[in-house]
Amino acid sequence: MVDKRVENPGEIHSIVLALFPTPYSLLPALWATLREWTTLRKQTQND
Repeated sequence: MVDKRVENPGEIHSIVLALFPTPYSLLPALWATLREWTTLRKQTQND
C-alpha cells in the first residue's frame, strides 16, 4: 500500500525519522564515525 501523496524520498525519510527518531537518526552519525575511525586506523598502520 503506497501513499501517492509522498513521492520524494526526502519526505519518506523525514517521516521515518519522525516515527523512529532514536535508531534511524543515530545510524548515519554512527556509520560516519565508524568510517572515520577505520580510515584513521588504516592511515596510522600504513605510516
